[in-house]
Amino acid sequence: MIFLEAFDRLVEQGKIRHYAISTNSLPVLQRFNRDGRCASCQINYSILNQSAALDILPYCLENNIGTLIRGPIAQGVLAGKFTPQSTFDDAVRIGWNEGEGRARLGAFRAWPVPAIAVLQCRAQTRTAMTINAAMTTTTASKAGSRNRRRSCG
Repeated sequence: MIFLEAFDRLVEQGKIRHYAISTNSLPVLQRFNRDGRCASCQINYSILNQSAALDILPYCLENNIGTLIRGPIAQGVLAGKFTPQSTFDDAVRIGWNEGEGRARLGAFRAWPVPAIAVLQCRAQTRTAMTINAAMTTTTASKAGSRNRRRSCG
C-alpha cells in the first residue's frame, strides 16, 4: 500500500502525528493497521447497522484504535424526518426509493422518534464506554479545538 508508506513518511517528518481510516471492512482496517500505527477508524454504526460490533469494534479495542461513529441517525431515518412517501435523488439515499431501502425506511418510520433516540443513545454509549474504558489513552475532540492526546491511566 503505497499511500501508507506516504503516511509513515509524513509521521517521520513530523508533518502529521497520526493517520486514520473510514471503513466498515475489517480486512481493509487490518491491512491499513499492518504496523499498528492506525490511530482511529470511522465506522458506520447505528441501531439499524450494528455489524461493526461483531468484528471492527473488538479489533479496535484489542489494537488500541480509537473509533468515530458515522451515520448514528442512519442518514436521517432515525430522526423521523422522512415519511413513507418521501423520494430521494441524492447519492446517499437514492437506493431508498425501492426494495430493501424502502422497507427499512417504512419499518422505522412507525417507531416514535423519542424511543428511537433513547435506544440509539444507549447502544452507542454502551459501546463507546466499553471501548474507552479499555483504552490507555483518549483523544479529546471538540469543535474548534486542537486534537491532543492525554493519558487516562
